[in-house]
Amino acid sequence: NGFDASDKSQRTGALYFGLNRFHPDNIIDNPIPPTVQFTDLTINSTQSEVANRILPGLSYQNDLSFQYHEILNFAFVGLNHSNPQATTYQYRLLGFNDTWIDLDQRRDINLTNLSPGKYNLQVKAANEDGLWSEPKAFRFSILPPWYWAWWSKLLYLLLGAGAIYAFYRFQLSKRLAEQEAVRLQELDQVKNRLYTNITHEFRTPLTVIQGMAQRINGKYQKETQLIRKNSENLLHLVNQMLDLSKLEVGKLRLQIVQGDVIGFLRHEIEAFQPLATGKELQLHFQTDTSALLMDFDMQKLRQILTNLLSNAIKFSREGGVITVVARPSQDQLELTVKDNGIGIPANRLPYIFDRFYQVDDTATRTHEGTGIGLALTKELVELLQGEITVTSTEGEGTQFTIQLPIRNQAPLVEFSPEWEVLEIIAPSSTVANPIFNDPGLATALLIEDNEDIIQYLIYCLQDDYQILTALNGEEGISTAITHTPDVIICDVMMPKADGFEVTNTLKSDERTSHIPIILLTAKADQQSKVKGLDSGADAYLTKPFDRVELMIRLEKLVALRQTLQEKYASLDYFSPTKVIINPKEDVFLRKLKQQIEVHLEDANFGIEQLANAMNLSRSQLYRKTKALTGQSIAVFVRTLRLHHGRKLLRETDRSISEVAYRIGFNDPAYFSKTYAELFGYPPGQERN
Repeated sequence: NGFDASDKSQRTGALYFGLNRFHPDNIIDNPIPPTVQFTDLTINSTQSEVANRILPGLSYQNDLSFQYHEILNFAFVGLNHSNPQATTYQYRLLGFNDTWIDLDQRRDINLTNLSPGKYNLQVKAANEDGLWSEPKAFRFSILPPWYWAWWSKLLYLLLGAGAIYAFYRFQLSKRLAEQEAVRLQELDQVKNRLYTNITHEFRTPLTVIQGMAQRINGKYQKETQLIRKNSENLLHLVNQMLDLSKLEVGKLRLQIVQGDVIGFLRHEIEAFQPLATGKELQLHFQTDTSALLMDFDMQKLRQILTNLLSNAIKFSREGGVITVVARPSQDQLELTVKDNGIGIPANRLPYIFDRFYQVDDTATRTHEGTGIGLALTKELVELLQGEITVTSTEGEGTQFTIQLPIRNQAPLVEFSPEWEVLEIIAPSSTVANPIFNDPGLATALLIEDNEDIIQYLIYCLQDDYQILTALNGEEGISTAITHTPDVIICDVMMPKADGFEVTNTLKSDERTSHIPIILLTAKADQQSKVKGLDSGADAYLTKPFDRVELMIRLEKLVALRQTLQEKYASLDYFSPTKVIINPKEDVFLRKLKQQIEVHLEDANFGIEQLANAMNLSRSQLYRKTKALTGQSIAVFVRTLRLHHGRKLLRETDRSISEVAYRIGFNDPAYFSKTYAELFGYPPGQERN
């Protein structure tokens, strides 16, 4: 347009557009930076409800909190009215990185996997001329996951502390257990030494007892048999304790021989026939072979068989059957002992081989025992490299099965009748028979389940008392109520009802409350003694008791009873101001007096009617009144009537005949006679 480049005056850097002239030096930079505003916030690609709170024009001051797993997308814009397309952005996340990061024209930020904590998101924008705005800030917090919250950390701390404490306790208990194991081992050694020493010491006096019993045999054959039987039982128990202690320390040695085990078993079982017959039991031995050579220890096999047969006989009812079966099977000898007795409860069956365990350990158990026999039997069977098992049904019976290995390596011995066998003494059958040797003697009731103790008590008392016996607590209570003895000697541990229950029952019954009771027991501790006396017993003796002490106790109790009789029979007892002697017996006598006084004028009201009114039999009323007053019931009634007659004579002006009829006498002459006998003067003198 007329521009000539060669024209020097025209080369000034200006541009001409028609009539318009433009010079580049006149161009000025944009001095206004963009204004940054947050426009949106999405959480996990979903618009957040807080988006409206961060739109332009609204101020946002408070921190927001987000979950650690949420994905945050912040949208923003830089307001640039001159050239918005040229706006560029930068951001930084304080708390994560302090460096500004370029976004160019991108207008959103994705934040993921942020660690829990506080953050400050800052965004700034630059216009087309590179002029940056002030940062726009958005403060927020990322919450920790539930497993890293403050309460979780506290829980972890507590769990950690608990684990450390548990580990400490574990280590402490482990050390204590080790120390306890050492202590128990030492105690076990002491116990074994104690068992060994005691059992050896027991054998010495037993030797003397048995030896002297043999010397006095003859004149005192019955007493000697009792001594021998109980010394044999004690020796057997001592030997079992000694064998247990030897087994524990591994000092029980086998003495294996090779011989006819069938002949040996048959010979041993025959020794139990008298004991089985005494209890009316059938004992059978069955085998498929007449002889069997094998290695075995005679003494150990004898102990095993003795323990099993003793239990079978002890726990079988009269008329029961016990069967021993020996049957070889391949390289094993199967030996079974079966009975149809009371059986063993299923819940107690797993424990019967434990030491000192008893199926029935109550004070009212039917059978005595120590809990040693079956434990020793099992250990002896295992010592012989055998195995023992048991099956039982309560109420139907029990079967023990033993498997012993058949070997033929030991020296051969020939069976001989001289082989030692345990002597089994059958029990006496005379215990249940009452002894009425002299009607003038007092009556003693012996309640004891051990027949040997009863035999000994009979021996002690038979010269001074008539004797009744009962073998268990229930039978003892029934016998006492029926016969009303003068004194009762009762064991504590008995079947069906123990001595404490017997004492409580009899002392609570007005028919028997007056009877003195002496408790006998093997429990020598003070607590048992106090319990016995608290139940109402008049005396408490521990086994073994001294015969002289027993007789003195009985003598004192009988003398005390006689003193009470004298007081109850005295004239003072019938006076209105009488002193109470014994509350229980006073209640009975007061009740008896009331019944007599109610029917005082009825001459036909006799002993039979009085017994019915007292809810007693005629014999019970007689024995009770006789025991308390020393008088027969007829004399007691007559005495009471006469006391009422004297009162009428003193307080009224009735004639002697009228008084006699008022107190139940049909014959005034008989009234005068008995009155004079009781008071020492005739009734007429009451008026003088």
